[in-house]
Amino acid sequence: MRLAGHALLGLLAASLLAAPLLAIAQPRPDLDGVSVREAAAVPQTNDEHPIRIARNPADGALYVLATSNPGGTGATTSTIYRLDAQAGETFDLVPVLTHNAHGTPRAVGMAFGPDGSFYLVGNAEAGDDRTRLVVRRGTPVGTSWRWATVATSEPYRLSRTWFDHRANAVAVTPDGSTLIVNSGARTDHGEMYGGVREEGLTAILLQIPAAARDLVLPNDREALRADGYLFAEGIRNTADLAFAPNGDLFGPENAGDRDDSEELNWLREGRHYGFPWRIGTSTTPMQFPGYDPAADPFVSPARNLDNEADTGWYFSDDPTFPAPPDGVAFTEPIPNVGPDADRYRDPVTGALLDASDTGTAAGTFTAHRSPLGLVFDADSALAAPLTGSAFVLSFNGPGDSLLDRMGGGGNDLLALDLEAGPGGYTLSATLVASGFDHPVDAAMGDGVLYVIEYGNWFGPGGSRSVQAVTLPRRATASEPLPDAPDLALAVAPNPARDAVTLRVTLDRPVHARLDVLDVLGRTVLRAPLSATTGTQVLPVSVRGFPSGVYVARLVTEDGVATRSFTVQ
Repeated sequence: MRLAGHALLGLLAASLLAAPLLAIAQPRPDLDGVSVREAAAVPQTNDEHPIRIARNPADGALYVLATSNPGGTGATTSTIYRLDAQAGETFDLVPVLTHNAHGTPRAVGMAFGPDGSFYLVGNAEAGDDRTRLVVRRGTPVGTSWRWATVATSEPYRLSRTWFDHRANAVAVTPDGSTLIVNSGARTDHGEMYGGVREEGLTAILLQIPAAARDLVLPNDREALRADGYLFAEGIRNTADLAFAPNGDLFGPENAGDRDDSEELNWLREGRHYGFPWRIGTSTTPMQFPGYDPAADPFVSPARNLDNEADTGWYFSDDPTFPAPPDGVAFTEPIPNVGPDADRYRDPVTGALLDASDTGTAAGTFTAHRSPLGLVFDADSALAAPLTGSAFVLSFNGPGDSLLDRMGGGGNDLLALDLEAGPGGYTLSATLVASGFDHPVDAAMGDGVLYVIEYGNWFGPGGSRSVQAVTLPRRATASEPLPDAPDLALAVAPNPARDAVTLRVTLDRPVHARLDVLDVLGRTVLRAPLSATTGTQVLPVSVRGFPSGVYVARLVTEDGVATRSFTVQ
């Protein structure tokens, strides 16, 4: 999908052909038991738009990255805000870092490691037609961070079109050892600009040691592979990344300007996800002789754009389009069986269909939604049917000409019920809330999903807010559970240094397990329990656990009990 003027290159997507601006309204819930309220407004004194939100496990606080002019030329500013809780369930946004303090050029990616290390990803200009990625690390020092450069790259060429996605997303592996960084494509579908289609450093995921210092990444695909820095390829623009509680890595994928389905991918090292030869579940037709965009039902007749490729308009007969790599099997996106965000276009007739109506599966989301803000209910704290779900936002919405062409929708929040099977994952997508103003990122905490709104995409104003989406929580031992056993869970000593003793008491035999989770909601220990009445005692070594707060969670068929403890 394309980006417009003041774009977050490599982070957002929007249609160039915009409808008139719509009136701003408070987002609304679309699922029973859900409520939405504005928790904070981002200051607009520097024309900054919020683009990232993340929780720091070291202090439990939420942080917001707001930036101005991240994709344009000229000066760029960025500020890191901390959300400080106030009375009435609102927050103050307190500035804690300026651009000069963190030193990341055009910062657009943000994540925290399990020890509170702060990582930012940005892009530095390297001449008129080149850029290079920059990854910076803030090591915690008291209440602030000491900054150093983890990695930069050799310069690589920009297309100077809407399709320069650049580096834009970062995730930290659960053990804190590695950064996964998205470096997006420079094209819509592999067309040529300036004699180049994709570069060695584009359309890939990188894996970078989190402790590296001043690493220089080569603009050479095979050198990246040989040096162990290439995680996956064939990635057009995975502008968000998230680890599930089981350690699997997922990422939503923005497709191009054809009506190809957008994706959620299970991202694995060494895989190729198809771009530019496969987008969504479509085979890119420009690679075949005699392609006629005027006869392509996936191309909008209004796509008369001013970014002409070397072979003509960017949808064109392209006789030099390269063949797919020999011996490489492309990994398909996760299929969506609906009921929501599952519209797709029939590849033969061009008819607009709904996967849940036709009994098929879209791969994965309705075209042009621009999925962002992936987050998981990592500790299964939410009530059914949301227990353990993933959540994803749609940045585009009403007024986007390409999404309107697919039947509209968007500017919303979806719950994703992921189900693992022998052939991989499938998902069911359900609408949770809608009416946001270009939602761009989300973070979870205590049954509340915090969503940031970018605001007006085409100019000043709009709702640049933090919206709190309160989701129904599962009952715990501190809350009444109808027909539930008496769940007793104790942890001692607290705080602990080398070991803790977990004591579980059940008043009747039930299927149960005991989990220990870190502050990010990741399971660090799982133990099955005997389905017997009485008390069971489990000694657990915590030697080698990073210092911090952990949660012991007793899960039974009837309810959940939790106890927190600290490892020193």
